[in-house]
Amino acid sequence: MARLGEAGTVQFSKARKGSVLYDDLRRQIVKGGLKPGDPMLEITVAREYGCSQGTVREALLRLQEDGLVVRSGYRGTTVSVTGPAEAREMQFLRLHLETQGIRRTAPLADESLLARLSRVVEDMERVAEAGDEYALTELDCEFHLAIFARAGMPALDAILSRCLLHLHRLTLAEPGRTRPLLISARRHWDVVEALRTRDPDTAVTAITHHINTVLETGLAGEEG
Repeated sequence: MARLGEAGTVQFSKARKGSVLYDDLRRQIVKGGLKPGDPMLEITVAREYGCSQGTVREALLRLQEDGLVVRSGYRGTTVSVTGPAEAREMQFLRLHLETQGIRRTAPLADESLLARLSRVVEDMERVAEAGDEYALTELDCEFHLAIFARAGMPALDAILSRCLLHLHRLTLAEPGRTRPLLISARRHWDVVEALRTRDPDTAVTAITHHINTVLETGLAGEEG
């Protein structure tokens, strides 16, 4: 198990303690520094981050909402495990939600949305060139959730967000995997251009191709 706080000395202001702690633990779990099944004792986290157990508890509750940790009463808190069957269902659920979402969003794709998405892709290219895969996954989530938010189905936002988070976590955890980060970033331009047409069918085709590339890669090791 990685030492908590391995990202370096974390300085907390009172107002930001919970948020900074949550962000750092989330990053460690998604990147695989904290492994599935690793225990996360409140007193240990509090000591290593120099904060109260109450602050740690709040951060762990947020991680529980993300599905990144499991809190089991007397057994304490551990990093969650996502199995192959769950991953496969999340992949298909993501495809369904995003195709339905972009069909509703396409006619509403105004210049404000297109400009926002373009800025996100530009940021993705920048972090890809810097080799920051975690930042790339965070921006990828922002891109897809921004499109879905326009679909007018807010009750489903959290479901898509969790699917994206866990699928990225599984990708980052794959041993020896080398991702062409800049190519991954630039693939999003096709979705932006499809939305620019405001045609639902064109947008659905673009997002389906975009996601299926990930699906085929992710499921390849599960079949046969």
